[in-house]
Amino acid sequence: MTGPLRHPPALTFGRLLGANAATRGSRPALTFEGTRLSWAQLDAAASRWAKALIASGIGRGDMVAIHCANRPEWLFLAMGCARIGAILAPLNTFHLDAEIVQQLRHSCPRLLFTVDRILHRTYGEMWLRILPELAGPGAAAFGALPSLERVIALRGEGLPGAVPAGRWLAAGEAVPDGVLAEAEGRVVPDDDLYVLYTSGSTGVPKGVRLTHGGTIGNTFQLGERQGLTEEDCTWIATPLFYGLATINAIPAIWSHGGSILLQEVFEPGSALEVIERDRPTTYVSLANMSRALYQHPDRPKRDLSSLKKGIAGFSTDDMRIVIEGLGVTHCCAMYGLTETYGNCFITDWRDSFEVRTTSSGHVVPGWEYRLRDEDGKPVAPGETGLLEVRGRVTPGYLRNDAANAEAFCGDGFFRTGDLVRIDADGRLHFHGRKKEILKVAGVNVSPAEIEKVIDSHPDVAECHITGVPDETRGELIVAFVDPGRAALTGADIIEHVRANAARYKVPSHVFLMRKEDLPRLGSGKVPKYRLTELAKRLLAEGQGDRVA
Repeated sequence: MTGPLRHPPALTFGRLLGANAATRGSRPALTFEGTRLSWAQLDAAASRWAKALIASGIGRGDMVAIHCANRPEWLFLAMGCARIGAILAPLNTFHLDAEIVQQLRHSCPRLLFTVDRILHRTYGEMWLRILPELAGPGAAAFGALPSLERVIALRGEGLPGAVPAGRWLAAGEAVPDGVLAEAEGRVVPDDDLYVLYTSGSTGVPKGVRLTHGGTIGNTFQLGERQGLTEEDCTWIATPLFYGLATINAIPAIWSHGGSILLQEVFEPGSALEVIERDRPTTYVSLANMSRALYQHPDRPKRDLSSLKKGIAGFSTDDMRIVIEGLGVTHCCAMYGLTETYGNCFITDWRDSFEVRTTSSGHVVPGWEYRLRDEDGKPVAPGETGLLEVRGRVTPGYLRNDAANAEAFCGDGFFRTGDLVRIDADGRLHFHGRKKEILKVAGVNVSPAEIEKVIDSHPDVAECHITGVPDETRGELIVAFVDPGRAALTGADIIEHVRANAARYKVPSHVFLMRKEDLPRLGSGKVPKYRLTELAKRLLAEGQGDRVA
């Protein structure tokens, strides 16, 4: 945290790629399954995909969606969109039909890029349920998604109505270089780059708008705190549809001229093998992934000594596992949200072990913060309060005026909903979430989303979701369900959620309880904090079976 403040070489991704290609053309930018791409090759790939987008009629401000694992094509498309000012809306590959449809209807993409298989998991049948027009060749209109003009198959032949990626790319070869240069010249730092969907207290995921300039400007400073240079390589196995990879780790290393090592899907045994073989220097991972690596029986046999820098989660235990257990000695702790471009507080790699394991560090350059109580009054120095930040914050939620009005103060400060303390040295200490969002294995989960799924069961009279602390996963999901007069079991509830929602939303414990026995306020509302207290007491008494 010493020396003059530095700045990134460019504030749009097209110009960033061009600058790195010009100054580091032969140096590595991306490695995937043993194949290495230089900065010149990545720059050329982005241009090729940008031309194909132009040939499809896509331009600045148009929305494009992708449903794919961590593959180079994901990044080629993202950078192709960025080059011409199009916006990418990544879809969560863990989600099921209804969740995918909701996000597609909200984002209104003109093009959808997908695959029919990720490792052993097939998606062809899902896409045929969502878009039955893909069952036959030449699909040109999609009744469920009026905005959608075309589906491009990145891999596989299980969707006859989709356009093969090779044919789609070939159409861009006729686009002159001058047309691409003109399109790129119109892109400015304030243009939207991504729309990432994150859980909200309303139960409906919100589309977080994120710009070129905000992404690069913020993550460059995060990279400065981590000590990143062009010699570094960041291992990326966290899904690209999460902000941790897309708006945090990748732009942090790329804005410093370094490279990424991309792994298609996380599996701890293969991850240990990849890290030993390809020798990345920078570690980025969710808490559950860190624990899986640490606990894997092959870990003591693998050489992970190349990993020295990086970032890890909120908790002291998570930091200790990464620093002491995995040997990432300069790992930094951080605090932030998708809406703050990943992080707005972070420690420095030169901070002491104690500082990095007990705090989330100082505010990132370019940010202001303040702490207020629930009545909006400033809290005294050193006291815990609700954090509000202003700086490189999202320009707003996509098509959601109500959420924007709730999240932003009149003077531009963003209400995080998190309770924190700032110590005498200016370092942030995270205490909890006022919002009703659960953090399960590093992933935001909305109780309201799960409640809607369980309430859809025909025999459920009432349902409430809360979380309880867990050493391994951060929080566990607990469901309180009134089965009415039905003979429901906890297993019935679990099976219903598994069939209708992503795997990480499945409760770990189910309590069958009459609604009149639940804690309530005078207004009739069931307060989450009292529900959590009840869940912890019942579990301590052994009254709850772990069902997932």
